[in-house]
Amino acid sequence: MSLSPAQAIADLDMMLGHRETVRLIRRSGPSQSVTFEVVCPARVKDYKPEELVGNIEQGDSLVIISPTQINEEGWPGPATGPFSGDRRIPQAASDLIIIQQKPRAVKSTYPVYLEGILVRLNVQVKGGV
Repeated sequence: MSLSPAQAIADLDMMLGHRETVRLIRRSGPSQSVTFEVVCPARVKDYKPEELVGNIEQGDSLVIISPTQINEEGWPGPATGPFSGDRRIPQAASDLIIIQQKPRAVKSTYPVYLEGILVRLNVQVKGGV
């Protein structure tokens, strides 16, 4: 029996409910002065030395986030210009994740979809901004 998208999200929400909370911030507009923010439970994991390959560097972290709060809050707000793809996916050019009061720049995001539905976000963040 395969896992439904709704069950995958519910399972992830249950796991993340006992973890820390992060703030996901998108800056937009001509001067990057408009911000959209959502608070999400997350699992933050530092990469192990053997995982430091490709663009993963010492000090980077993996942040696992459910789409639940993103969907509920309508993050990142209304479209402000040309954008292709799923706007809910954190972007390296414009997004930050605040972890324990420290801003961390998004380096890349690996979204997980089941049956075309976003069920999980694996976000690689830079060690410090």
